[in-house]
Amino acid sequence: MDHGPVLAQTEIAINPNDNYGSLEEKLGHLGAELLIESLPKLRSGQIEPVDQNHNEATFTKKFKTEDGFIDEKDLLKATSGDKTLAETILWKVRALSHEPGTWTLQGGKRTKIIEVKIKGGSLVIKRIQNEGRKPQNVNPET
Repeated sequence: MDHGPVLAQTEIAINPNDNYGSLEEKLGHLGAELLIESLPKLRSGQIEPVDQNHNEATFTKKFKTEDGFIDEKDLLKATSGDKTLAETILWKVRALSHEPGTWTLQGGKRTKIIEVKIKGGSLVIKRIQNEGRKPQNVNPET
């Protein structure tokens, strides 16, 4: 956990199509720009360190492979119009896209769920990878 004083900060919008990888890239560039802008100010004493509010701290854990599991029954409900479940799965796929990824079991075999979207309140699966196969697009018309 990062617990030192804040020297500089900025905000960035999270777009509907952002996932771990796209945010990592955006934040890396933004952090570099902020560092380049802030270092001279820090050196000259123009930056006043601000203590973090530790009551607002949030924690997470290192995700494991099993955290990416999505039950096949939940996928069926989400693709059949359960909007709440569709949104939950969408966020899970986006959040875990880099590692460990999301997956389900179909016929006893693992299928990675690489990309999804929501259309009309239902989950639409866009890209998968069946066990032992290359990634493939599904539902290309959406």
